[in-house]
Amino acid sequence: MNKSSNKMFEVEKILIFKTKTILEKQKKYLKDSGEDFNIFSITKIERYENNTHSAMITELLNPKGSHHQGVVFLEEFIKVIFPIVYHSNDENCEVEKKITEFINAKPIVFQEKSIGIIDLDESTGGRIDILIQSDKINIIIENKIDARDQLLQLERYNNYKPNSCLIFYLNLWGNEAPNHSAGKLLANQDYYPISYHYHIIEWLEKCVEKCDNEYVKINIRQYLNLVKKITNQLKDEFMDELERMLISNLLEAEQVANTFPVVKKRIREEFRKKFETALSKRIPKELEFNIDSKNTYLELPNFKNEQLCFAIMYNEGEPVHYGIYNHTANIENVKMVQGFIKGTVNTTNHFPIWEYLKELNGEKIDFNDVAFLSNLMDADNYEKILNKTVNEVSEFIQKYFQILRQI
Repeated sequence: MNKSSNKMFEVEKILIFKTKTILEKQKKYLKDSGEDFNIFSITKIERYENNTHSAMITELLNPKGSHHQGVVFLEEFIKVIFPIVYHSNDENCEVEKKITEFINAKPIVFQEKSIGIIDLDESTGGRIDILIQSDKINIIIENKIDARDQLLQLERYNNYKPNSCLIFYLNLWGNEAPNHSAGKLLANQDYYPISYHYHIIEWLEKCVEKCDNEYVKINIRQYLNLVKKITNQLKDEFMDELERMLISNLLEAEQVANTFPVVKKRIREEFRKKFETALSKRIPKELEFNIDSKNTYLELPNFKNEQLCFAIMYNEGEPVHYGIYNHTANIENVKMVQGFIKGTVNTTNHFPIWEYLKELNGEKIDFNDVAFLSNLMDADNYEKILNKTVNEVSEFIQKYFQILRQI
């Protein structure tokens, strides 16, 4: 190692140490202020899309909600999202006017709105997470924390009421929807990505500011703190300290940032290798491992239906999940599997039955989640998590192995 690289390495060590110090300050602040006491975290429902996030957002948006604040929260939300679609410098377009017109139309808010049975051939049907319905404009919000995107999901929602829908794809970081969900729709043209990290936090802070009921305000703050937690945000003063430190050490900060994805991948691949080695000793010997860079398939050469196998998916941006995999997404295969296995809850055309891989506390395993990675790398937890996950998947395979042989 030459002098230049050695100096950079030393600066990087100092950066990591100082960052850890700032995080300790954040931790102490949360403890002293009481913000560490969060009902969503205590009850382990931090990442539940429907029962936590969609439910909370819908209730706040609903002018007739139990908050008894009328249209205040809805109006603040529209003020956040309408400028994404409408621009003041567009000809004949005034954002403020459109906001007023929409609120005056007395929109109705729905959660989990059914729009009919899914028909992939016609690109119709499904269940909309949040729908804000008015005579002229229907605002559709597809809410994603961890759940996998369904086939043609946004395209189906767009066909609910053509030419009158504004579709927002809400996720932690404002990513665009995957192609298999968007279908023919284009980001920032046919649908609009929005984020918890920016848009929802901005809106919730406005809700706290505008709310005139202290009890309701406390509950909104609890939810705001949860959103900040799952998007890894610090208190403003600590974020400012961190930013100033990084600005003073840009080259070293870039090196650390560029290395971090490599580190996450290394942790994932090392765990995956140990997991699959242990799993191979717990499943029927007839199953053969077929491993690619993202996924693991467990296949039996003489299955009656070679389109079906067991699979474990490590896709980027998704929690790890496993189940019976349908290579061609053939709907007949889905029907056959569900004919043998009644009452399957998690199902898609590619996965007639699937489950998320869970860690010790019951949370979904996601190798993009730094909190999980930190927990995993604790020496006391690693073997426990490895054993739990191997047991979980091996039991699933043993349970459905004979059924899969019959299909």
